[in-house]
Amino acid sequence: MTYIDLINNFWRMHGSQEFGPNEIALYFYLLNECNRQGWPSPLVRPNSKICLGLGMSENTLMRCRNTLKMRGVLDFESGKKSRKAPAYYLKNCGSRGGSGGGSDCGSREGSGGGIYKTKRQEEKKTKENFVVVDARGDDKIFFERFFHSSNTSLHQTLVAELRRVNHATATVADFRALAEAVVAQWQLSGETHDDYRLWVNHLLSQIRVKNRDVARVAARPARNNQHVKPKNPFDEYIDSIV
Repeated sequence: MTYIDLINNFWRMHGSQEFGPNEIALYFYLLNECNRQGWPSPLVRPNSKICLGLGMSENTLMRCRNTLKMRGVLDFESGKKSRKAPAYYLKNCGSRGGSGGGSDCGSREGSGGGIYKTKRQEEKKTKENFVVVDARGDDKIFFERFFHSSNTSLHQTLVAELRRVNHATATVADFRALAEAVVAQWQLSGETHDDYRLWVNHLLSQIRVKNRDVARVAARPARNNQHVKPKNPFDEYIDSIV
């Protein structure tokens, strides 16, 4: 299986699988590293270097490599913090070469069937390693995670902070309504977040702004309806002169 064959087969799969931009970037990064290093078996590459090279978060990397693995493009062995970097194996995906048409690039040797496992085994290992996140469902998943009952004390603390600016934000339900409005704006604009921590920081920042804006709008009628000192009768007469 040549370098060009792997590229052609990947794009052939892309026609039906429709890989995302980050998944495509990760695959070709690993393919380039394999070629650059003389096709090691396996390709060992720390998450930090991949994230730096592609400008993506570690959570995005983990999600993308999981998707590529589940679709049969590659396999990998997770690393062990700072002691061992992850190992990657590019697979002969979508080959049309028949029964003898090539082998996996960097595949593992042995009599146990190589890197091919049953679907159930793949799904079990996936659940053990990390959580699968659909990029289009990030907001929903992050929203449910943030408003989980385990964060109740945090929500109450944030409500107390917001109430100092806007007295109408008095309950967690009010706080949640502000959050829903912010996320709705993101979805309309197409804004996405790959990292949960960044998502929370941006959400809280936008909630503070929206809470302040709501307070300002609510205060306008009060200022407009303030008691106005009546005009002096002489002034009224002057104003009535045409």
